[in-house]
Amino acid sequence: MRINNNLSTSPGLQMLFLLLLVFGSPTSTFTAPSGYEAEKPVYSFEFLTFRGENNAQTSLEVFCQIPTNEFQFVKFKDKFCCSYDLSIALYDSYGNQLAKESLIDSVKIETFKDIDRPKPARLCRFAFLVKPGEYTARVRLKDLETFNNAGFDKKIQVPDYHNPELQLSDLQVAASITATNEKNMLTKNNWKVVPNVPRIVSDTLYAYAEIYNLHYSSFEPNKEFSVTYIIKNSDARRIAFIKRKYEKPGDTCVLSIGIPVKELEEGFYQLNLTVADPDNGQTVRKATHFNMAKPRSKFNTYSELLHDR
Repeated sequence: MRINNNLSTSPGLQMLFLLLLVFGSPTSTFTAPSGYEAEKPVYSFEFLTFRGENNAQTSLEVFCQIPTNEFQFVKFKDKFCCSYDLSIALYDSYGNQLAKESLIDSVKIETFKDIDRPKPARLCRFAFLVKPGEYTARVRLKDLETFNNAGFDKKIQVPDYHNPELQLSDLQVAASITATNEKNMLTKNNWKVVPNVPRIVSDTLYAYAEIYNLHYSSFEPNKEFSVTYIIKNSDARRIAFIKRKYEKPGDTCVLSIGIPVKELEEGFYQLNLTVADPDNGQTVRKATHFNMAKPRSKFNTYSELLHDR
């Protein structure tokens, strides 16, 4: 290990979506229906919260993986193109719209025969700074050639990470995590975190998290905290248990996790993470899920990050 609901569609929509919301999960995915013979493209949306830069706000990140095979391609000059409009709006508990971000994107291919070939999914990121509280995210996706659309609403509870007790951010499952000095849209605290929005894992489970409000004093260096990692299968049976102690670098800390899971059978799993600070007796826990699958899917590769707001 390395530590460093409501679906709406319009008639005739080529991308008929079956919405699958995993209870308690920050990730929403929907796929083409079971009548499709080919491997089904997965449209995934992940909602993650981290501590904001000021004392009044929390950072809400939304990552979206958008396959384009089911969009309508039309001839444009000497190429074929599709285009879509993706928007995410935030509403408070009274139904007032507080913020909205949107992306209009297009894909060009060279020849007609390339239309049915697998294409890398499009990856985009939306970022909001909001006060702690309960919100509804309204996601809408429109094919701009056919004007057919689909979408869903998702309830989001945004925590207050500026409270003084020990706290843990959401756990972000990643395709890879590498140390970097670059400053870009995928960089968090000198780590490049490439999102794995559908959380499909075949070899190593990577995850990123932030710990807030460790009890720390520069007059008492070399103090430690402990982290426990537990993986459970779909029957809630414990598959793996790992406990480690780490020296406190300050009152905040980043966890960059890499757990080999290649030997796990295909299926649904849960990662449970517990942080304990013996200096104040506080403990905090978070959990997330992932899916083990053989690396055969054509739809889980990413293009460049297209959008960041």
